[in-house]
Amino acid sequence: MSMIMRKYLSIAFLTAGLIFLATHFYGQIFVSRRPISEPSPHVRSGSKALLDRRFKPDPLRTYPLEGLRIDQNLKQRFLNDVVLASVSKNMGDPAVAVHSLRLRAHGMETLAPPERNYFDDVLELLTDDRVFRRFGSGLPVLTETVYGAGYRTRSRSSLSVAGSIGAIAEGGMTHVDIMLCVLGELGVGLDYPLVTSTDRVVTLADVLEDSMQRFDFGRELDFTLVGYCCYLRQRDWTTIHGKTYSVDGIAEALVRRSPASGACNGTHRLYAIAKYCMWARRFPKLAAPHIREHCENHLKDISRHLVGCQNEDGSWDGNWWVGTSTTAKQESTDLIGHYNDTIRVTGHMLEWFAIVPPDLRPPRDVIARAANYLLRQFEINRNDLYNANLLPVTHAIRALLNLSEPMARV
Repeated sequence: MSMIMRKYLSIAFLTAGLIFLATHFYGQIFVSRRPISEPSPHVRSGSKALLDRRFKPDPLRTYPLEGLRIDQNLKQRFLNDVVLASVSKNMGDPAVAVHSLRLRAHGMETLAPPERNYFDDVLELLTDDRVFRRFGSGLPVLTETVYGAGYRTRSRSSLSVAGSIGAIAEGGMTHVDIMLCVLGELGVGLDYPLVTSTDRVVTLADVLEDSMQRFDFGRELDFTLVGYCCYLRQRDWTTIHGKTYSVDGIAEALVRRSPASGACNGTHRLYAIAKYCMWARRFPKLAAPHIREHCENHLKDISRHLVGCQNEDGSWDGNWWVGTSTTAKQESTDLIGHYNDTIRVTGHMLEWFAIVPPDLRPPRDVIARAANYLLRQFEINRNDLYNANLLPVTHAIRALLNLSEPMARV
């Protein structure tokens, strides 16, 4: 037997072993899975009257790219690779878990058990703190607060809970309100039950209410705006401290910020603005016309800019806002540094293209070149891509799947 054959057989046996261990691991730990549509019987009667606490949003609507077709086998490979990489890295890392959860709709549609079960497992991991503490560092991620409940976030100083649990500690969420953003786009209702660090059952409405009561413009806004566009069907709200805020106001604040501000080279800011534009189009009576127009024109300006600064290989890099493109590059086999730039930025750009219609995004041929760039990277550098960093890979995969197929229609 040749050395090459022995090498591939070894890889095959290792992969099969990891899948077996992952499946066995799931079966031992996750024993109380809850259906995503199950209503909670624990809605608190004394809550503040800011929300319709039984509201259920529609799942994310996408706008596929004409002519982009990803066959079923490739979709399965993408999603199976994410499952395997997530388990092998650290499923108890909230960043890994949240990024994987964003692919749940595709995973449930494309995969068969036991791989499909992973997406139910990670949902339970992030909504039941008893399960999270068994996987993670032992620190809680979901706590009761003075306004309801909140996810401990690395970028916040505290949640003002009994015991003053600090946010800059191992195991916190990487972005403010990222769970509202992710669960909202999955269509999870506000009455969905959550279990806090004190084993108390609350609902997702408590998390939204806590976010709205704590809101201020000094915090990270990108994921908050996406979450609010999923769950709010009101123009504004007033906190118990007498401060009034609006969805329009958050969008306006984001569109005025510099292009590269915020996470992942400013691409999450663009995704949030795109989400607001679709919210404003669907609910025109809630959105201020001049802010909607400002945001839509901003996306059109950015789209024109991206046409001019797209690299010849179809990618964009971390300096996309500067406005210059680079010549064609040799397809890299060193993804350790490469992903931080072109893989991450290109995947994130394609994500917001996928949630807006053609009039708000770059032309079809520009998007197709970017999609083909990512597909080439997955083909040439499959192992290095996942070993380098899973998080930007999940953005790229989600973008490709959203552009190639529609999800549930609104």
